[in-house]
Amino acid sequence: MKIFFLCCLLGLPVLAGCASPGTQWAVSRAHKLGSVQGKTFVVVPMRQELARSPEFKTYAQAVVQKLALHGMRELPADQQSGSDYVVILDYGAASAVTRSGELAGSTVPVTTVVGLDPSSGSAMTVQRESTYATTVEMLDDYGYRRYVEIVIHEGQLNAEGKFPRRYQATAQSIGPTREPTAFAAEGVAVLLDEFPGKVGKAQPVWVPAPAK
Repeated sequence: MKIFFLCCLLGLPVLAGCASPGTQWAVSRAHKLGSVQGKTFVVVPMRQELARSPEFKTYAQAVVQKLALHGMRELPADQQSGSDYVVILDYGAASAVTRSGELAGSTVPVTTVVGLDPSSGSAMTVQRESTYATTVEMLDDYGYRRYVEIVIHEGQLNAEGKFPRRYQATAQSIGPTREPTAFAAEGVAVLLDEFPGKVGKAQPVWVPAPAK
């Protein structure tokens, strides 16, 4: 029953798999990518606080491994100016779902990338908060709304002095902890196992819990 209401909160259909332990993700993608075979890339953080996190390298490496399976090749961070693409990674968690069934705080960060900071290698962004209110039945204090986002820009400025965006994808789930160790690597896999993947909003992806 708990999983049923989590699926409803994410706006997803209740899948048959929801009856077993696991995580329901909602995946939204938009892209204008052709063949990526042989293309080079660097991975940078969306936010400076991620760059300072010891965990970021772990999740960045997960991105590297997934993109390598699709024929892409990582370059060292100091070769960003010579790469075909810049891959920007973000992850985090919004407020918890309370026992009353209302999403506390009811805000989720929405980030718009406006360029790349050449001195730090990270994205220069404008961030706002998207506010919503959702009422569901009892969730037994279950959950934070967690997200993983990947944005891919061309590595070179175009004639307008911009880095054209070619890919943006977000995966969201609800879970009992906001610690990235519990969801970030799985979110990367959900986004990049199929790359560039199907374009659309809130596409359901069910990930079974690991066998014990």
